[in-house]
Amino acid sequence: MQLFCIPTEEQKDTEYQTHELAQVTLPQAIGEVILAETNDEVDSLWAAYPGFQEIDAFRKIVGGRKKQLTKQEGGVAA
Repeated sequence: MQLFCIPTEEQKDTEYQTHELAQVTLPQAIGEVILAETNDEVDSLWAAYPGFQEIDAFRKIVGGRKKQLTKQEGGVAA
């Protein structure tokens, strides 16, 4: 016996709906880096946005924020 799934106009089971994720823009990512309070947060943001890692401005902001936080923590930049 074969069963056929026939699509209908109305999708009644909302469990299987897909949801679009909002795209983060470069200015939003930079804003998050600037607001980061620890080097671990900066590292997490760096890892979260691999698409921006090749952009010079993003690299400079991340590096500068890490240096700034390291000075505030009284440590040495990694």
